Amino acid sequence: MHQISDAAAYRLFTQKIVDEGVFDFSLVGCMGQSIVSTPVYLLTGSPYHYNITSAILFVLSVLLMFKTASLLYDRKAGIAAAVIFSTMPIFYEEIISGMSTPGIAFMAVLCLYLYVIESKLLPLCFWVSLTFKPFLFALFPLVILARKKGTFYYLSWACGLCLLGLYFYGSYLDSGKIYNVWSQGSGCGASLSQSITTSAGGYIKNMFRFVLDCVVVFDYTQWPVYRAIVSPIVVAVGCIEVVRLRQKAFLWCFALGFFLYILPTYSFIRYAMPLFCIAIIAASPLIVRSRDLILSTVVTTLPLWYFFIKKIS
Repeated sequence: MHQISDAAAYRLFTQKIVDEGVFDFSLVGCMGQSIVSTPVYLLTGSPYHYNITSAILFVLSVLLMFKTASLLYDRKAGIAAAVIFSTMPIFYEEIISGMSTPGIAFMAVLCLYLYVIESKLLPLCFWVSLTFKPFLFALFPLVILARKKGTFYYLSWACGLCLLGLYFYGSYLDSGKIYNVWSQGSGCGASLSQSITTSAGGYIKNMFRFVLDCVVVFDYTQWPVYRAIVSPIVVAVGCIEVVRLRQKAFLWCFALGFFLYILPTYSFIRYAMPLFCIAIIAASPLIVRSRDLILSTVVTTLPLWYFFIKKIS
């Protein structure tokens, strides 16, 4: 099959499910959100079904972000977390373009919410989330360190693994790989071994890229493009709070997420979305109590919107 864009592959996967009754894993990409968008395509028949699904998942993510931060801290922190999250321009850009970041964020926030309320459905949600993007494995410590476990918890774990196994099986039958993904330098349909960097220089380069992606508001090399996707103030405050409060599960998520980010031959900033969701939640109670932090967050968020508007105009 000739190479098509990621957005086109996501849409086509859904359309083949509905129109042909086929799960075509020869299409390149992680198709979790494409499967979720099937009811939207059935109901609307719209060619923009994937965009509509992204918009729905984004709205649900904002509500879950509010609820999660409210449960962990208080209502003001919940409002702050929801506002910060909803003002990330990457979501609006990818809703327009038909990409998968809203779905990745939704699964990340849903896992965090289920962890906070000590839900037995957390393992099921976590394993299913890996059909959206493998980088959501950064949240695995939540499943391991969940406080309340029991028969239903382990049944949820088993069901989630079965669903993920079915996805991997279908992908392997069609493409010969459990993840049929794109890799920098290897092109479409790269194997996992081709997608993972093996040199010390590659790891160091990805480490620097991670730092730059967190603190650089815009990228001069790709003008006009914003590089960070959330205020660097939020990221810094969130990381400091997680360390200061010794939130073990979140600390392990940060460590695992950073490791997963530097593994590939090339990482996009959206791959660190689970870490940004945690940082936003952790930073929200401190930011909402400080006028200086509120002002700093606003000042460092406005350029993101300026470059986003420049990019789409």
